Amino acid sequence: MSVDVYGAPDYGPIMPAVRITIAAHKGGVGKSATTAALAGALALTGHRVLAVDTDPQGALGALLGVPSPQPPGLYEVLTGGVPATAAVVRSSTPGLLLLPATRDLAAADLELPRRAGWRRALAAALATIPAGAADVILIDSPPGLGVLPVLALGAATHVAVVTELEHLSIRALPDALDTVRQVVTTAGGSPRLLGIVPNSVDLRTLHQRDAYGRLRELYEPWILPGLPARVSVKEAGLAGLPISLYDPHGDITVAVTALAQEVARRALVPDAPTPAQHE
Repeated sequence: MSVDVYGAPDYGPIMPAVRITIAAHKGGVGKSATTAALAGALALTGHRVLAVDTDPQGALGALLGVPSPQPPGLYEVLTGGVPATAAVVRSSTPGLLLLPATRDLAAADLELPRRAGWRRALAAALATIPAGAADVILIDSPPGLGVLPVLALGAATHVAVVTELEHLSIRALPDALDTVRQVVTTAGGSPRLLGIVPNSVDLRTLHQRDAYGRLRELYEPWILPGLPARVSVKEAGLAGLPISLYDPHGDITVAVTALAQEVARRALVPDAPTPAQHE
């Protein structure tokens, strides 16, 4: 059932929602789990959050307690003229709404490029979300250079990149960041790089310690608080709950909260200092 976000309380004048796209240069690095964890932590600390799933696999919806969303979803918003507010649903977390992906979203790769101005379609849809409904929008982007990543990056005010602490992943980061810049340019957006999130961190291993050292050499100012490797993350996903609700006293929740606080500081606080643009 859609949520009447137009009926939200009057929060008074606030800045338009910050739109943060969570990206990755390849699949399997825990990008959707990181998005779900961050969305939950931000909501539980008082932010009004809208999570947007642009991946046809629908992983973000399942992680947030909406495993089998019915139309309308993002596909209908992008291609059928359905208002974004009509497709928004409640998640398992208070203060956290979801614009879900249904299986039909995969067809957007073929349909949208036929339309003029398609690269800004998601940005235009999110611009219709009332200011009082969300002060931060998190967009879970699929990897690659396809239509949906272009939409996700073109709609963003900020971009965060999730990576594993693996030498091959870190070696690929410069190319990945260049790809993000190219896609952003193609989409006509101008987001700021928020930072790099190390995921599934286990510094007990020599390999990860070496990889983390290399990451710091390359991107020290950009490194956001990392998230440790914990079985409870997968358990939370199966339960359809953000980790902050599933394991509120665990060290993973401490880490997610630290990540949320730094993201809020960099993206939501006006004039907050951020790292200089990495070249």
